[in-house]
Amino acid sequence: MIIVLPLSHERMEAQRLPYITIGIIVINVLLYIMTAMVAPRTQREMEQRWEELFEYAMAHPYLEIPAEILETFPPEAQKTIKYMKEIRGAEPTEDKYRQRPATDEALDTLGTEEGEAKKEAPKSREERIKELRQQEQAHLDELAQAFEKAIKNGFYMKYGYIPSRGGVFTIFSSIFLHGGILHLVFNMLFLWLSGCNIEDLWGRVIYPIFYLLGGVVATLAHGLMFPTSSAPLIGASGAIAATMGAFLVRLYD
Repeated sequence: MIIVLPLSHERMEAQRLPYITIGIIVINVLLYIMTAMVAPRTQREMEQRWEELFEYAMAHPYLEIPAEILETFPPEAQKTIKYMKEIRGAEPTEDKYRQRPATDEALDTLGTEEGEAKKEAPKSREERIKELRQQEQAHLDELAQAFEKAIKNGFYMKYGYIPSRGGVFTIFSSIFLHGGILHLVFNMLFLWLSGCNIEDLWGRVIYPIFYLLGGVVATLAHGLMFPTSSAPLIGASGAIAATMGAFLVRLYD
């Protein structure tokens, strides 16, 4: 397959230096460099927290993962957890605890303070199992909260536009973010081909306002089409498409 990309056109000459277009390109490039440094780190953190939560949930299928957290799991992982619940049961039993060597020791130390063997009152094995399960559920909840926090701190989740969440700031911040080098290069190429002439014709006040409005309208249109989406939207494609449309109308001949 051969891809043909335009590198220039017959209207490339402009009367003034297009420093607004150059400035937009520079901002996008600098933000992409920052993204390339920060985004992988937040992604690794999220993956690590997810692995910890998933492994613990698999070892304790009778525990309950918060529904909103479970929905963020890959479909296969959700099916696996559901399957483990079906084959091992939704409730822990004494036999399940006996299968784990460290369980009896854990049960014997429940109710002690600072490692001492002092107990307020004798407890039946069923009561101690119930208490241990409560501790396990509390630990799973902590892992779920850590995973949820890692998701919220993800670079694209924080600065991309998420329709189900909304937000004024992310409408603008998402316009200047890109998910890969090709995404950036192609967008900046077409911005350069069309933006220089529109800046020259419309001036250095109207042009950047139009560029931002194009990006905002495209972002909001995506939100209207997918109002429940939790996937972050990033990229200057909407703003650049508006600029290309203006170029087509203004310089069609």
